[in-house]
Amino acid sequence: MRALSELNTPSSVQEDEIDLRELWSVIVRRKTLIASIALGVFVLSILYALWSQNIYSTYASIEIEDNPKTATLPSEVDIFAGALSGNPDIYDEVEIIQSRELLLKLMAQNHWNVRYFQQGLLKDTEIYDQKPFDLQISNVSANLNGTVVFDIKVLDNNSYRIQADSPKNSMVSWSIDEECKFGQVVKTPYFTFVLKPTKEFNLDNDSYKVTYQPDINSFIDDFIRPNLNVAPISKEASIIKITFGDNIPKRGVDIVNNLVKLYFDQKLGFQKEEVEKKLEFVNDQLKTTYENLSQSQTEMKDFKQANTIATIPNSASTLLTTLVDVDTQIQQADMKLSVLEGLMRQMNTSSGISSVSIDALGVSGSAMTSTLIALQQKNAARTALLAEYTPKHPDVVELSQEISALESSLRGSIRSLYNSTQKQKSDLEATKKSYEGSLGDMPSKELGLMNISRNFEVNEKMYSYLLEKKAEFEIMNASAISKNRILDNAIIYPEPIKPKRSLIAMIGLILGFILGLFAAFILEFLNNKIMTPEDVERITDIPMYGVVPENKQEETAFIESLNMIRTNMEFISTGGNSKVIMISSNIPEEGKTTISANLARTLAKGNKRVVLLDLDMRKSKLLREFPSVNVKAGMSSLLVDKATLDDVIVHIEENLDVIFAGKVPPNPSELLLSSSIEKIVNELKNNYDYIIIDTAPIGLVTDTMILLKKQIHDLFLVVIRSGFTDKTLLTNFNKMAHKHHLHSVGLILNGMKISQGNYYGYGYGYGYGADVKSK
Repeated sequence: MRALSELNTPSSVQEDEIDLRELWSVIVRRKTLIASIALGVFVLSILYALWSQNIYSTYASIEIEDNPKTATLPSEVDIFAGALSGNPDIYDEVEIIQSRELLLKLMAQNHWNVRYFQQGLLKDTEIYDQKPFDLQISNVSANLNGTVVFDIKVLDNNSYRIQADSPKNSMVSWSIDEECKFGQVVKTPYFTFVLKPTKEFNLDNDSYKVTYQPDINSFIDDFIRPNLNVAPISKEASIIKITFGDNIPKRGVDIVNNLVKLYFDQKLGFQKEEVEKKLEFVNDQLKTTYENLSQSQTEMKDFKQANTIATIPNSASTLLTTLVDVDTQIQQADMKLSVLEGLMRQMNTSSGISSVSIDALGVSGSAMTSTLIALQQKNAARTALLAEYTPKHPDVVELSQEISALESSLRGSIRSLYNSTQKQKSDLEATKKSYEGSLGDMPSKELGLMNISRNFEVNEKMYSYLLEKKAEFEIMNASAISKNRILDNAIIYPEPIKPKRSLIAMIGLILGFILGLFAAFILEFLNNKIMTPEDVERITDIPMYGVVPENKQEETAFIESLNMIRTNMEFISTGGNSKVIMISSNIPEEGKTTISANLARTLAKGNKRVVLLDLDMRKSKLLREFPSVNVKAGMSSLLVDKATLDDVIVHIEENLDVIFAGKVPPNPSELLLSSSIEKIVNELKNNYDYIIIDTAPIGLVTDTMILLKKQIHDLFLVVIRSGFTDKTLLTNFNKMAHKHHLHSVGLILNGMKISQGNYYGYGYGYGYGADVKSK
């Protein structure tokens, strides 16, 4: 008997293989669920792919010049020395292009926050170029928030009906439902609008929907920025690619091209503003220098008239030229120091760093300018973040630290430039003092003329220098062009970039199978019913005698499964005597009576004399298996000596007799405790090869345990039903069998679905029979 158990127990060597088979068996059992989920998800993915709007992408590429022209000036202390602008950083330009300030300017020139849709049966279609009318909204109240949806029904070429309600979560509640004329100005408490047709006398009697987003910032965040991508083509390149995705390809092209144009116009405007500020500074200095020059000229004229001296001696002419150059450089240094002092004062004003312009004050330097530009951009970014977050937000804190570091760096640069200019002036003054010491022996009149001439020539030289700078800046202003250039304008590309419909369908199919498998294994995990022989093996080591199919109409498979049970029972050693087989179950409805009756028929057809005893005396169902039999007396009458053995034996067919339970007695357990049972079984052994005993469910009443203690059986079979019996019931029976040391115990798995697979180890005939049936 153990040999049979060992045959049914998988070895540790085959454990991985068995696990794979178990996984496959789950898939086979749940194939309908898996296929249904996979098909459902696949269909949904196809519907989603077909329903999704086409998104078209367009792009423009621009080149950012990274080596701007610089002003070449001879003087070391030239206050205009250095680049007109710092070298642009490619990532700074990327941020400028997608900055909120530039996007707000873009939206101010266009009304993309008003979108038009033609209403359809299943979905609305957005229209852009061919819109039938233009909705113009003005005098918008600050309390109007959220996206306003207007439903417009064109009545004829002159009139329409418009309906709208306040959006959800709106600060105010309002509604519109009225009939208006095209071109009529309609006033509401929160806005004014007018609807102007774009097609004269050709308006369709159709329904349209118009959406309006009054909050431009929200529109930028919800529509422009998610679809806009600005990035350099590589880390080393100075080319920026501006891409926009939209379901309306023409609108995407307009957005990109307008954004590029606005960016170039802004860059050119900044360049002109820079030159104009320099011109303003030069003009102010020219005015002051001209007044000083006129005064010096008058003083020289008056001095010559008052003193009879016309020229400076030749011996002093060279010294005069040198002193004039030194005085000119000192005056330029004073001007530069004055500018730097003004710059430091401006940085400490309430307007802060956002108002500081190095070029406006006449001082340029690539390092200082780059630092200032970065500082102003980060300050603007911090202001934008503070509109949504608190100062303690990590992004705001990080920007504040960067701004503080840049401010410190800029102040350090200005202070360093101020100190170097101050030292340069001190050196020039020392040089001037050494030259003036050599003039001590000159007559007073010649010395006075020389001093007046020095002052005049210095003013004249500064005036000429400023005139030259003015001419240069006027030429720059007149010939100002953008340092950047467009490489590719945005154009319409007819092929959409998404959705990838074939990819979506394939992903949907794969995802459907994955979800189906997941659902199958989850249900399998949550299922507490015994389904397969493998489930039985995982719970108990009690040998299994057979697997019986679910549907008895599968006649061949059903008979072959019973034949397998009969074959397994032939291995029972009884010393040549009759074999007594007790059959029970844990609970009702597991099929023990059906198995008992059909097993008895199978044995009888094998030319064995069989008697079937019904000892389920509380709730007998054996008569259902033999509906045409007329029973006069049964086991209950036999046990109380109201009938003889010959009276209760019913002949069913050749080699098969049945003893039915009879009337339900008031005390079934007491009847089974009597010694009459042993006498009846022993007497039957003299006339039959097999005695099949159908007993009460062992998990509900003690009747079967009473019979087991009498040890009248050679084999005790317990029927469990696939998809019906709880695993806990089998676990409890396994514990009871080991606790009470039940001998010769076996299991029969009933109700197995043929679709769950053929189990060669338990029923070769079952599998073979199924194959024969299919043929």
